[in-house]
Parts: sequence; C-alpha cells; structure tokens
Amino acid sequence: MPDKKTKSEKLSGEASVKKPVASKVRTGVAAKRVTKTRKATLSEAVGQTPPRPKTAVVKAKVQAQADKTKKERKTKLIRDSFKFPELEYQAFDTLKSRCLAKGYVAKKSELVRAGLLVLAAMSDEELLKSVSAVEKLKTGRPAN
Repeated sequence: MPDKKTKSEKLSGEASVKKPVASKVRTGVAAKRVTKTRKATLSEAVGQTPPRPKTAVVKAKVQAQADKTKKERKTKLIRDSFKFPELEYQAFDTLKSRCLAKGYVAKKSELVRAGLLVLAAMSDEELLKSVSAVEKLKTGRPAN
C-alpha cells in the first residue's frame, strides 16, 4: 500500500520521518518514592494488631456526628413596627414592672408575643370581643 503524503510533503518532495515521542519521566522523584520506607508502629514492631473499636462505641460516634449535622434550625425572626396610642403604650411599663416584681425581666417584644399567644388561645367569640374593643388607628407613616 503506497504511503500517503501530506500536503507539505508533496510540495517539498521530502518524506517526513515520524520520531517516537519520549515520555517525560522524572526518575528522581520515582526513585525517592520507591526508596522511602514507612516506619513501623509499636504494635507492628511487636507483631500485634491494634485492637478494633467496639461496634457500640463506633455506632455512638456515628450517631453523635449525625446529631451535629442535624442541628435544630433557629426560627426566622421578622422585624416589624407598630403604632400605639400613648395610654396603651404606657401599659408596657406597667406590665414590665409587674414582671420585674416577680423576678422576671420582660422585654416589650415578649409582652406583645405573650399577648398574641393569649389571643390565639381564645375562642372566636372572645377574640372578636377583644379585637372590637381596641380603637382603630390610621395606617401608614406620618407625613413629614
């Protein structure tokens, strides 16, 4: 079968000879890897195998790691603002001082959240009675 010539060979009239490509081998690094020896541990030197951990201990460690990865996510907090009539706002001070007298330091947000829990526990009739007793306020921000 006649050799196929490339376009450049046809033009030049010379046949190119393919040279084998030498692979890049670092003999020094490979030699170092082969000549390095591993130091024997004390148990290997004595001829003993290290004791295997008990399966209960291993299972406990795996369970502890699983618990760490399943950390309880904190609930997302939402910031909001409200308007209160001055007399109702003074109720915060009264309620805070009542809590303080019993040894508990309460924040305004805790008092509002506690009020929501109380409202949520009410029946529908009691809820409507409580909500209708509250004065309706204008919504929106004040004009500057």
